[in-house]
Amino acid sequence: MKGIKITKNRAALISLTALLITTLILTSNEKGISYVRRNLDMHQAETVPYQNDITFTLTTKQILNGLSEPIHINQVYDTDIYVEEVKEKMNDLKEKKEYLIIVGFNSHYHADGGKMLSLFRLNKNQTRTNTIRLRAYGENGDEGDYGSGFGDSEGKSEQMAMFVFTKKELQKSKRWTFQMSNMHLLNYSKKN
Repeated sequence: MKGIKITKNRAALISLTALLITTLILTSNEKGISYVRRNLDMHQAETVPYQNDITFTLTTKQILNGLSEPIHINQVYDTDIYVEEVKEKMNDLKEKKEYLIIVGFNSHYHADGGKMLSLFRLNKNQTRTNTIRLRAYGENGDEGDYGSGFGDSEGKSEQMAMFVFTKKELQKSKRWTFQMSNMHLLNYSKKN
């Protein structure tokens, strides 16, 4: 039986591959609010109402042109909130273009425990109830005519909120203020 000959290049490649895999595992964003929610048997967890709103403003021009990079809105304890993306999309049912303003909530897990901003309330029976309220106002203070949605995300962040506008509605104001309210803080720690 012949032994496997490992050259210096192969050894370096194997070491580099192992380092890359280890780095990916350690820096993975898998552990966030979804990790705590899926592993309630391993965590002491409760939600309490978050008393503040998250508010940000975009100009109509920014929305129509899209963003070149995400905009950091705020940090609430272990959660960073970003305007992740603004994009134009065709609504095939309405046969109209729509503009999507996507807000991401990127939570950071800490093994010893922490607080994360949550779009849901954790119920006593370990189920959850979505509670977030989304509103958008033009510069005159009138609420716009828009669609909205929120929930878990497989994208850059684990939770997301989305506002959907037609171009006609967007053009009724030079800037729009977006408000997210009725959220919760998820307090968690490892069970002993």
